[in-house]
Order: sequence, then structure tokens, then C-alpha cells
Amino acid sequence: MKGVYFLLVCLIAFSVGVYGQEELAIDDIIDMVQAGLSDSFVLQKIRISTLEYPPTVEDLVELRRAGVSERIILALMGVGYKGRLSSASQSQTRYANEDMPHPDYELFGGYSAFFLDGSQDVRGWNITSTNHFNNLVGFTIDGGGYYNGGFNQGMYTFFAGPQFSFRYTKWVTPYIRALGGGTWVQPGLFGVTTGSEFGYGYGAGFGVDVRINEGLAIRVGPVDFISLRVLGVNHDQIRASFGIVRRW
Repeated sequence: MKGVYFLLVCLIAFSVGVYGQEELAIDDIIDMVQAGLSDSFVLQKIRISTLEYPPTVEDLVELRRAGVSERIILALMGVGYKGRLSSASQSQTRYANEDMPHPDYELFGGYSAFFLDGSQDVRGWNITSTNHFNNLVGFTIDGGGYYNGGFNQGMYTFFAGPQFSFRYTKWVTPYIRALGGGTWVQPGLFGVTTGSEFGYGYGAGFGVDVRINEGLAIRVGPVDFISLRVLGVNHDQIRASFGIVRRW
């Protein structure tokens, strides 16, 4: 994907060098966004092009209603007729040169199932909080509860670790993550017969977020491969979850 993006940018740059800067209209911006091109791609096109005229208030409202991000709109406000930049637009231009927008925080909640030792499954809930430091890197705190016939027969998990999100488009965000932490196991699981036992574990997983709107997404996954050690025995597990993500 990055290779395709790089080739497209090179072709655009070559055409500009041969034929001069292309003039963009407001409708051109809307067409590119609604065609599914990423913010990064549209911003690059704006940087190497000019506008027919500075955008009016009506143009800005039309762009926002059409789903154009604030980052792209700020870039357009910084480019006047034939690409002239005003001194007041320098901060807007710096903002437009940043990476694709990302949420600061995400909160996920949903249904989850643990497939224990490949022969038994317990089901319950999973809640995840993620703090995104930039466009790529975030830190995830993960908790879950899973039950085997009742609340007094189950397990609770507590994990944390880095998460890496790949924001090629605004609609679909795949991610991978690494986790470390532990579990509290009640009787009936992993050989625990009386009382309860603490164990520790680690693992890694992947998933995909599908955007509903600016503040909500559907999370397919994560699918995590987790190794738990309880009562001195290692248990290799698979966990799958599904639910809703709230973004800020």
C-alpha cells in the first residue's frame, strides 16, 4: 500500500513539473474525499496544486457537509488564488503537514470468548481503553470476564501493552498489539479445584475497526493469541472479541 501511494505521489509530482501546477476547484476536493482517497493523499495534492479562488464561507460549509475533514479544510484556507499563502495561514499549513488525524482516546466494549486449550470455551465481556500518542502508536489497557456456568466459576483477565494502528483510509483501521498481564481463575478452570488462583500471561493480537461516524466504529476482533501460566502449567489460548468503539 505504501508503495502504491509513493508511486501515485511521484506521478503527480512529475505531471506538475511537466505541465505546471493544476488548479483545483472545491468540487475536485469533494470528489477525491468521496472516492475514498486518504487525507494524506488529498493534502499532498493540495500542496502541489493551486485553487481557482480562495474558499468562501459557503464553500467551507459545503466541504464539511460533504465529509471533508477539518485538516483538509484548514489546508485549503491556507492556500489562496494561484497558491499564495498569507502570513496568518502559517499555523494552518503546519497543521495540514501533520500525519492523518487520529483519535486521542478510544473505549471499546463488547462480547468476547476464550477458547481454552483448544477444547473448551468460556464467554463473557471485554473492555479496552487506548490512549493514542500519535498516528501510529498507542497504549492499551485491556480487561475481561469469562464464565463457566456461573459467576462463581470463571476467570478475569488484566492486560496492557502497545498498539500500532495503520490509518490508510478514514473508514477502515487495522491494528496489531502486544499484551502482558495476568488472570484470576476461580474453581473449574485450568485445574483449579478450591479457592482461586492468580496467573500471568502474555500475547499478541490483531483486529480491524470499521468507521460508523467520527465518534463511533465497529471493532471486528481483536483476535488475541495468549499464553497463560496457572498452577505452574502453560496454557496457550485464543481469544476473540466483537463490539463498539467510542472515539474522542
